[in-house]
Amino acid sequence: YAIRTIRNADAVLQLVKKEYEEKGKEIDFSELFGRGIIDTNYFNGMAIVDAAGRIVVSNLPVAENSSHEFSDREYFRFHKTHRDSLHISEPLMSRTISKPVIVVSRRMNHRDGSFAGTVAVQVEPSTFTRFYASANLRSYDIISLIAPNGITYARRTGNIQSFGENISKSPLFRHVAEDPVDYYLAQDAI
Repeated sequence: YAIRTIRNADAVLQLVKKEYEEKGKEIDFSELFGRGIIDTNYFNGMAIVDAAGRIVVSNLPVAENSSHEFSDREYFRFHKTHRDSLHISEPLMSRTISKPVIVVSRRMNHRDGSFAGTVAVQVEPSTFTRFYASANLRSYDIISLIAPNGITYARRTGNIQSFGENISKSPLFRHVAEDPVDYYLAQDAI
């Protein structure tokens, strides 16, 4: 489910990137959303950000002289130096919707190959655990989406959802190195 969500986000990014390269600022997000080309159930905000870090086009209302500036964000800095890679941010506070999000993004280029900015979608961490909402988790059962550095992207313990915890000290990483497809019983790292 998590992989499908990320692949869907990437497909949307590539579609929007191509549309923007063809139409520029005339790209019509409402048309893409309205025709069902983009499934808004997975994303809470999409934007094209220019090489200076300012929003050029978004599906969210952004004031003309808005102070939304993104050049300081890790994903923006990543794309300045990486040609064609998908970037998935750690959970961060969205400047557009004031909620925690995971930003999935791709670099955009000028015709000469130089950095033109990014195209990005915001995915709320709960999107990754929503699929498991009907699962009958006991209070000590955990479902998590965890980055290799130990930061949780989405976590559900029983019925409690969370994200952004550092569980790098968990025995999970040692266990996965020994047997990646298995289960184990251990004290919760948090």
